[in-house]
Amino acid sequence: MQPVLQQLRDQFQLGRGAVAVVSSHTHSAPVLAETLEGMSPKSPVECERILSYSRRLQERFVEVVGAALTNLEPALLEYGVGRASFAMNRRVYRGDNVGFGDNPDGPWTGMCRCCA
Repeated sequence: MQPVLQQLRDQFQLGRGAVAVVSSHTHSAPVLAETLEGMSPKSPVECERILSYSRRLQERFVEVVGAALTNLEPALLEYGVGRASFAMNRRVYRGDNVGFGDNPDGPWTGMCRCCA
C-alpha cells in the first residue's frame, strides 16, 4: 500500500490518518508484487504478470479514491460487533502445542497464526 498512499498524498493531499485501508485474509487472491515473495518460486513470465497486475491494482486504487473525492456526499458511519460461528480458525493452541479443531477465539493476537 505504500506506493498507493504516496500517490494519494501527492495527487490529493491525503496525509497520514486521512486514508483507511481495510483488507481481508484470503488463500485464493492473485499474488501481489513485494508480498510473500519467498513463498514459492516463480518463472520470469509469472513475475512479469504479478508486477503488471500489482501496478494496475495500485492505479485503480488511486482512480477510485479520485472518483470518490469528486463526488463527496454526507454519510453516516455505523458499526457493530458480532460473532460468526462458521468458517472459524482451525488451529487450537494448548501451551506450546497446536492441534486442529474449532477455535472461535483465535488467532487475533497481533499476527495471523493461520499463515505463520
